Amino acid sequence: MKVNRDQQSWHLKWLVIWCVIAVLFVVPSILFRHYLRMQQVWPIHAVDVTGDYQQLGKARIEKLVMPYVMHGYFNVDTHAIETTLLAFPSVQSVDTSLYGRTLVVHLTKRVPIARWPNGELYSQEHVFYKPLVKIDETQVPLINAPIASAKQSIQQLHQFDTLLAPDKLWILTLQKESAHLWQLQTQQGFWIVVRDRDVKTKLASFVKAYPELMQQAKGQTLEYVDLRYNNGFAAKWQ
Repeated sequence: MKVNRDQQSWHLKWLVIWCVIAVLFVVPSILFRHYLRMQQVWPIHAVDVTGDYQQLGKARIEKLVMPYVMHGYFNVDTHAIETTLLAFPSVQSVDTSLYGRTLVVHLTKRVPIARWPNGELYSQEHVFYKPLVKIDETQVPLINAPIASAKQSIQQLHQFDTLLAPDKLWILTLQKESAHLWQLQTQQGFWIVVRDRDVKTKLASFVKAYPELMQQAKGQTLEYVDLRYNNGFAAKWQ
């Protein structure tokens, strides 16, 4: 019985010791953290916006960020800031960091690889989105094809660009005419018509003949090239 009482006494002593430790260290720590949350300790003096912020604008970003930094350094809600800015479809990623009393917000925009007639852009991440500002349409090819087949259209665009690259011909417009027929407009202004099944062979033949074809232009402007012929192709001039 005496041994049990001694064990109980020993356990009670350790319980008291741990309670004292909690009162002396843990509770003050919790209270201090609560104090920091309630007070504007170490206020943020500046918000530095970097990266691809042009579409949203610095002033607009700062206005969106301010509610999450106004309560001081220890209360900056970086998660809320990132969530707020990622709500804009043109923003691909947001990184936040604190340097002293300056909050740095770095934005990365989505890079469009194609556009659709409804005004939507298509990004490298296979995401459709609406631009916030007008883009240079000569730098982003227009695809006139069903949105449901966007990935296939992008693959076709890359294939055309690769095949035409040796002659420095770049696609301005890609149009799906039927299930197996494409029309593409180059940045030089002329159109090319080609069937799905003939893409590689026909475009390779045209690319090989293109330099000589242009030498024979004699001041004329190439308007249209039809690659659907079994032997060779037809060209229309202005």
